[in-house]
Amino acid sequence: MSASFFRRGLFGYGLLKRFGLLFLIRGVLIGALSLVAQAVEQDLAQLQGAAQAGDAQAQYQLGVIYADALQGVKRDYTQAAHWFELAAKQGHVSAQTRLGYSYATGQGVKRNPGLSARWYRKAAEAGDPVAQTNLGFAYVIGQGVRLNFKVAAEWFRKAAAQGYASAQANLGVMSMIGQGVSKNLDAAKSLFELAAAQNNKVAQFNLGMMYESGNGVPKDYAKAVELLRLAADQGYPEAQVSLGAMYANGNGVKQDFRYAYFWTHIPAENGDRTAIKQRDLVATYLKPEQIFELRQLAAKWKPGQPVDLGNP
Repeated sequence: MSASFFRRGLFGYGLLKRFGLLFLIRGVLIGALSLVAQAVEQDLAQLQGAAQAGDAQAQYQLGVIYADALQGVKRDYTQAAHWFELAAKQGHVSAQTRLGYSYATGQGVKRNPGLSARWYRKAAEAGDPVAQTNLGFAYVIGQGVRLNFKVAAEWFRKAAAQGYASAQANLGVMSMIGQGVSKNLDAAKSLFELAAAQNNKVAQFNLGMMYESGNGVPKDYAKAVELLRLAADQGYPEAQVSLGAMYANGNGVKQDFRYAYFWTHIPAENGDRTAIKQRDLVATYLKPEQIFELRQLAAKWKPGQPVDLGNP
């Protein structure tokens, strides 16, 4: 080929900062999911009564209902933060984590990174892996605490030891680049594998790129494509760009510019500059009618949907 297509490299601190926010948000959501089975069958009026009477668990559950718009309740972050704070002050660990997130993002309260970190710390010291991960992220970017990669890694390690995928992926990145811990590609690979097995898309992406580049593992394009596809299927833009490059270059998969265009067009439409450049380069290998059809298919695609473009 006359053209060499782009790929995403293993990300360092700059991208760790970007993706750390994903961990923080995802961590809170995972923490909230355990509530649903407990509260979905409970009468909302009874729950409100118990919360008003001072029951910390009821206060926490009511906060999640307002924050996540459950049980037909309109989303209300102010109400959510109110109930989280009441429960948190009684020592409810999950409420402390959720309240920390409220202050980190300004949802329902005035944004206060310092107060966010203090609530995360309370829950983290009580052993909550979500809070440990979020506090670690705060140390990565210096949000409410002084930037300290070593302390960040310590909190990630505590959460990772509990099997928390986001922390495993974060610690894997730090092990891979030697940030806050000694550089150790074997440790990074093991951590990414643990998180990828839990369907963590960031770990799947990074592990895939390790196989693509032969960084710490034998180069294996087919394995790289397998992992990148898992992350791309979840809507992860970095993986979509890299998977598109694999199709464009015919690495680990039969060369197919249609798939290359499809996967790069999705993040390109969201403003990803690398994806835009790669998509436009791939477009020179396609007919206008093919591009039109691929754009239509990409516009309808949603994460988790299989992608079958048929024969060329």
